[in-house]
Amino acid sequence: MAIRVATLTPDSAGYYYAIATDAGGCSAYAPVNVKEYGLQTTTRNKWYFGNKAGIDFTTNKALAESAMDAPEGCAIQCDKNGQQIFYTDGKTVWNKTHTIIATNIGGNPLSTQSSIIIPVPGAMKRSTTFLQLRISTTEQIPCN
Repeated sequence: MAIRVATLTPDSAGYYYAIATDAGGCSAYAPVNVKEYGLQTTTRNKWYFGNKAGIDFTTNKALAESAMDAPEGCAIQCDKNGQQIFYTDGKTVWNKTHTIIATNIGGNPLSTQSSIIIPVPGAMKRSTTFLQLRISTTEQIPCN
């Protein structure tokens, strides 16, 4: 049985995968997070908001790639390299290619904070999304 050793030589900080494949074709992978001293994580550097607007704080450039028209609240989840995974206005969810992947999820796009996305600790590709529900009423509520 021959064992081949390879060296990972990234040219920049980021999130990489080391993949090992045996002679039978079975593969396993392990994540490798390469950090550069003094640089902060980029998982929260891309924001989408408003009418198809956004900003990438990594490049300091405005973005016009979002498919979302969010009058108020919205949220985005990015990977460790700062690339969007999905985003939502609380009602609709878009994936990284700006394609709708879920609708009517229960949030209210007219809420100031319609949704919050929290990564699950220790799980690279899992998160929990909290939504601000829409409550309708015809009853007048006094302000005093």
